Amino acid sequence: MKTPNTEPAVASVVQIRKFHNAEGRIHAVLSYNSSRNYLLMKWIGYSTDAEIVTALEEMKQWHQTTGKARGCRFHVHDTKEIEGSWAGTMEYICNDFFPECRRAGLSCNISIVSPRLFL
Repeated sequence: MKTPNTEPAVASVVQIRKFHNAEGRIHAVLSYNSSRNYLLMKWIGYSTDAEIVTALEEMKQWHQTTGKARGCRFHVHDTKEIEGSWAGTMEYICNDFFPECRRAGLSCNISIVSPRLFL
């Protein structure tokens, strides 16, 4: 009789790409967690609207190809360290990014926000 494995799953995270802003600082890091099958974008510091869209385009393209082939259904956006607003990108996110990712199998989008957001 086999003993159930009670060890926590070891996350296997592969970094896909780092995105740099106009100042040369990393503003986003795209990674894939293969053991949990989700795509993660960690947002850091300030990004212009164009820089946000560039990073999201890469995320969308990955999801439409590799993510679709792997049955990836989840996106996680870690925005705890973000500065500024995404107001100028909402039209793109709502009318392009999400519909295209949904067609490629995305069913859940999770945003992790900073506790400072509510202060």
